[in-house]
Amino acid sequence: MELFKIGIHLLIYLIVLTGYGRTIQEPIRLSKDIEIESETSIPSTEEISKLAKTAYTMFLSGDISLFDSTDISKWALDTWKDTILFFGELEYTYLDLDGDGIEELLVQYVDDPSSYNGVFHYENGRLYCWQYDWTEGSCRDYPLKDGTIVRQYDFNGTHSYTIFRYQADGQEKEVLNMFSREEWIVSDSKETCSYYEIDGKEVDKTVFTEQLNKLIINQMLDRLAWTSIETL
Repeated sequence: MELFKIGIHLLIYLIVLTGYGRTIQEPIRLSKDIEIESETSIPSTEEISKLAKTAYTMFLSGDISLFDSTDISKWALDTWKDTILFFGELEYTYLDLDGDGIEELLVQYVDDPSSYNGVFHYENGRLYCWQYDWTEGSCRDYPLKDGTIVRQYDFNGTHSYTIFRYQADGQEKEVLNMFSREEWIVSDSKETCSYYEIDGKEVDKTVFTEQLNKLIINQMLDRLAWTSIETL
């Protein structure tokens, strides 16, 4: 009888031990499988950059299939090939504007962003338009070396410069604003002339010119950074 009880106890112990071993081992195995799958499914920044460049090249060749219908309608991208691209004299460059490590595509008329300038972003196999302007002749957007953008308005002797940075969703976050008036827009204006302002604070011409050169003029991209679209 004693031997029978001992045998039963050993059997129960073995069953518990076997079950316990399974509960310990299986989650570890599954956890490793999931971890490995997760690691291999996330493309590197370099891989995404290559996909982005391929998508940009398609667009520069006239293919708008990677844009969704919302962007095509909002920016009239269906006219891209027959208007902006057709007339040529375009140039482009790549620059990371939102700080995610993936470069955006910037396109403009050769050394003339006031006639046309556009910004395009790649994400998850799609293209998104962040800027597309070919109607506002008194305004132009152009990039600086650090990835910020200047939006400049000119009217006679009045000029405004807004420096901003694109966010991950394409929204604009203002960094700095500069304004100068060296000629009245209308001859009978009562506004002070000459007048200079940085971020809402009046400054003298010397300070304004120094900051304009330091923050904008000297930070503009070299002409060699731009590539003619004809070289595609």
